[in-house]
Parts: sequence; C-alpha cells; structure tokens
Amino acid sequence: METITPQQGPELLHPKNDFLFKLIFGDQRHENIIKAFLQAALDLPSDDFAVEFLNPFLKQEYDNDKYGILDVRLRTTDNVIDIEIQVAQQGDIEKRAIWYKSKMVTEQLAQAQPYSTLKKVVLIFITNFESVSTDPDKTRYHHCFKQYDINAGIYFGDAEETHIMELPKLPAKEDGTPLCDWLYFINAEKKEDFMKVASKSPAIKDAVDVVRKASSDEATRWAYFQRENAERDKIAQLEFAEKKGRSEGRSEGRSEGRSEILDLWRQGISYEDAMKRVSN
Repeated sequence: METITPQQGPELLHPKNDFLFKLIFGDQRHENIIKAFLQAALDLPSDDFAVEFLNPFLKQEYDNDKYGILDVRLRTTDNVIDIEIQVAQQGDIEKRAIWYKSKMVTEQLAQAQPYSTLKKVVLIFITNFESVSTDPDKTRYHHCFKQYDINAGIYFGDAEETHIMELPKLPAKEDGTPLCDWLYFINAEKKEDFMKVASKSPAIKDAVDVVRKASSDEATRWAYFQRENAERDKIAQLEFAEKKGRSEGRSEGRSEGRSEILDLWRQGISYEDAMKRVSN
C-alpha cells in the first residue's frame, strides 16, 4: 500500500461525513474494516465471525435521496447492528435510540415466529458533539447502556444495548485501546492525523487507503460535498420552519417547527415531504 506523505495528493476527505463513513464501513468490499471496528467497539472475542451487510453502500440509492440517513446496518451470527455517525447535534437521542432498536426487533420477526429467534440488537451512535451530559466523568468517551435494575443491581437479560461514542471527549493522547485508535481515525482531518493512525493496525491502514482513494476520485468528492451541502440546506430549512412557527404566533415556534419535521422524518417520511407538510 502506498505511504501517504503530508504533501502528497489532494486534501483528504473526512470520515465524519456520513457519505464517506458509509463508503468506508458499509461497503461489502471492506469487510475486514467493519469486522475490525466491531471487534474493537463491542469487545468481541475474535474477528472470526461472518458479517452480512443489510443495507450495503449503493451510490445510486444515495443519488435518489440526498437527505436520507446513511447508517450502516449489519447482521452477525448473534447480533443485528446499526451504526450511525452524527455530526450535527440532535435532540432526543434517548428516544431515537428506543425507536431505532424497536424497528430492529420488529423487522426480525416474521408472522408467527417465536421470540427465541430474535438476535440481540446493538445500536452504535458516534457523535461529533457531547451527547451524554449526565456523566460526571467528562473524559469518558464510550458509553454502553443496557436494561438494568437500579434497585437489585442486576441486568434484565442481554437482548439489546446502545453504545454512544463521543468524539469531542477523546483524550489528547491515545489511550492504547483499539477503539480509541478507530475513533481517532474517524475524527481525523489532516494528512498528518491519517498518517499517524494508519500505523495502528492493518485494518485502519486499509481504511486510510479507502479515504485516500475516495479523495482522489472526482465523482466521490462531488458526492461528498453534495452531502455537506444537503446538510446545510437541511439546517436552513429547519430555521425557516422555526421562523414560520414564530410568525404564526406559536408560543414555542422554534422548537415546534423543528420537532414536527424531525418526527415525520423519523417515521420514514422523506425530508422534502416532511418540509412540505409543515410548511402548508
């Protein structure tokens, strides 16, 4: 594999962009990359497990939905896993997690199937903002939430869990764990950052190579910046909805306009249709 130097090639694209994130982790050609990340994130005993991509990266699908959520959905022998990178801060992350996991459960069951056939559902949110404000330890960047009896101190089975990984809380210096190395890669923006993290493992080196190749491809760079523009448009449209709510005399127009759009969007309605419903 070619070694990256700081002066070589175009500016490298950022893995935090969800289009590039899915290209790296959700492409069937990069199975070794997602398996290594899952092993680090979920503390799996080995990388000797099968991975099925439930929504593999398909550029034509992205072209048809610039506003859609680009998550990575996978199935292993024991788990159904959903991974999402979140750059812009969003509210109600706890409720979103419940909704996501409920869909992951119901989509597994065909009519008359027993509950015993359900695989464990695992949700991973990687956020570019601090999303767990209640933790007194402000340096803890990885949280794992499960159902737990706070009185007895026991877990209620092992059917689901939510992982939240907060990039702003990463330590200034790597802590030596594979997960920290992967999050440093996802958070990288400068060529020097990519060069440093590429030496951590063969899989991360392969992921850096995906970034390098994507950054050199004109069509991929166009799609990457289109996604960024779509995110800016979404923010502008939310601001418009908030202003419209205030102008119509809603006492809480700012939050109400945003909430209506996001609620519709989370129900599977396209962002454009959600905007039309709120604007009418």
